[in-house]
Amino acid sequence: EYGVNVTAIVNELHYDPIGERVTSLVVGTAKVSFADANQNALSDLQNKVIQVQEQATQAVVSANGKNSNHSGRNAPAHPQEGDTWFWDDGADSGIRVFTNGVWVDSVDTKTLERINNAVDSAIETSYTYTDELNDKQVELTNELNDKVANGEALLKQEITDRENGDSVTLQAGKDFVTSQIKDYDTGMQSQISQVSDGIMASVSSTNLITDSSFVNATANWTLAGDVSWKIDNEIMLKGVRVATFNNGSTDFDRKTSTLKSTPIYTMNLGGTQFYASIDIYAQSFGTSAYMKAEIVQKNSSGTTTKTTAIGGSFDTAMSGWNTYTADITLDSATTQLYLQVTQYGGGKISVARPYLGSTKLNAGDYIPGSSTDNTSTLKLFNNFFAFGIQSNTGAIISGINGDSSGLNIVGKKITISGDTTFIGNNFMDGALIKNASIGTAQIADVSITNAKIASLDVNKISGNVSNFIQSNWNGKYGSTTINSTGMTVNSGGVITDFMNSGMKLTMAGESIGGIGVQGMTGKPNTYQGLTFWLDGNAEYMAWAARNNGDTSMNPVIQMSWYRSNSAPTGAYAGFNFDDDVIFNQGINVPGISKAKLGFTTKTFNGFNYPYFGDSRLQAGLAYGSGYTYLISGTTYYNLTRVIKALDNLGAVKIPSVINSDGTVKTWFNVTL
Repeated sequence: EYGVNVTAIVNELHYDPIGERVTSLVVGTAKVSFADANQNALSDLQNKVIQVQEQATQAVVSANGKNSNHSGRNAPAHPQEGDTWFWDDGADSGIRVFTNGVWVDSVDTKTLERINNAVDSAIETSYTYTDELNDKQVELTNELNDKVANGEALLKQEITDRENGDSVTLQAGKDFVTSQIKDYDTGMQSQISQVSDGIMASVSSTNLITDSSFVNATANWTLAGDVSWKIDNEIMLKGVRVATFNNGSTDFDRKTSTLKSTPIYTMNLGGTQFYASIDIYAQSFGTSAYMKAEIVQKNSSGTTTKTTAIGGSFDTAMSGWNTYTADITLDSATTQLYLQVTQYGGGKISVARPYLGSTKLNAGDYIPGSSTDNTSTLKLFNNFFAFGIQSNTGAIISGINGDSSGLNIVGKKITISGDTTFIGNNFMDGALIKNASIGTAQIADVSITNAKIASLDVNKISGNVSNFIQSNWNGKYGSTTINSTGMTVNSGGVITDFMNSGMKLTMAGESIGGIGVQGMTGKPNTYQGLTFWLDGNAEYMAWAARNNGDTSMNPVIQMSWYRSNSAPTGAYAGFNFDDDVIFNQGINVPGISKAKLGFTTKTFNGFNYPYFGDSRLQAGLAYGSGYTYLISGTTYYNLTRVIKALDNLGAVKIPSVINSDGTVKTWFNVTL
């Protein structure tokens, strides 16, 4: 049509990635050298080819008026809204329409394949859903059958209970009575011994744990944790209430909940050897969850001196109730002790019948503790201890009064009730007076170790005032103690120690970390800073925030740091950012490079693009909605278009050595 018919070898091709077109090319033949005189003719030929190509493209574009129809391998250079492009890359072909600034596929050689794949996927999904419906139907049917069968059994049991009495209540009452009063031969006789002085009961079997039967629910117990222990009033173990932890659907991963008894002070105890027992029913445990019951001992400063686990640590579900025991030896520095049950992580756990006393109980035995305090009181026989004494009271008193030589009463403990009058000189060697009213007293040289004064003029106090205030504070506020090194606050689950260098936190007997002042090796003593530190027993540290306006729910982690083996699902070891982050300055990189990385905005082509690269903004990448740009100085290259153009070439040969006659001697095979 244009009078040109050429068979030639293309030796060079110059492509403009911005304009997306060929600007020039160098052609030759195997018979003609570039050094020949025909070189000028070949150059003219190549220019004619370029010119013809441009004319042909223009003619096709303008052939149909406003909305043009285009055809060819490459996209038209200046399409208009509604133009149609019939493309063919040699392997596939199709039709695209220029809509809203982009070429949209209408149909191509793979359309049928995509339709078939979509139909196959829909059929497979329907099969899967049908199987799930069948499985669900079977599950619901089985569940309904179970409920009907269980309802029938419960109805029969209810009829029997109406006729003969409630079997559950009867059995519970029987178990409770059996646990309290055993038969005469093995029970009562073992508790009462016949001696020459009369009948004495075993007083030492008192349970030191206050309200161990949960008569007052948790009024005498301390609860800590997001999910608290609760008293189950419906289910009882041998007539005794049960304390249960059950997080249900609440997420309780890596959290703790504690149930702690009222402290027992060693000043009320007469010995160092004690025995403990508790009934435990672990019905289920969550992932990495476990529980333990233990006797915790503390000194006057509130620091734990010793802990003794009752039965150890439990992390496996049980089929029923089990009784566990432990022998307790008091530490010499212990001033108070208590029972603590701790649940780590989720699950459903129940405990009942806790005991701590100086007598080791037989297997399965239990003695309830006082419902209001832990004082050891013998109420057996009450005021009816009249084995030949009460009826002869007058004779006994007359006998004592008739002895003019005096009265000498010797005993470990002597209690005198009623008004008492002392006439004459009275000498008390080591007296402990609980309540006294003294008109006038002169105390020359006296050491008072324990005194209670209703009103005291502090301006007249002399001596070690600090020690006086410290001991009074520690005795009145058991959760907060003061010592020579600082102050300790024990909130039940968390212990906070204020030390000379800062604050330290401890939870569940493990040191977690703290906040404090710290210097730095190799720097002067005046070089100091604030350090947030994590101890080796803890797994992570985080910065968290509650949602706007929220003051009660768990804070949501916004930035965190995890050890290599403790990152939870969805997180990674090291620092994790869970909110937007902005870098207003350049970012230094390891090594000796003085250049910095920058995150900012670059403006070109009339748009603002996010930029990542050199902080001087002369080399990097910018990202648009559908394109990536390579920035070099003040030039912006459409990197996406370049890659797309090269990607369409497929397998090409790149010359590496060219002979003098223009032929290629060696080349590289490259697939783009």
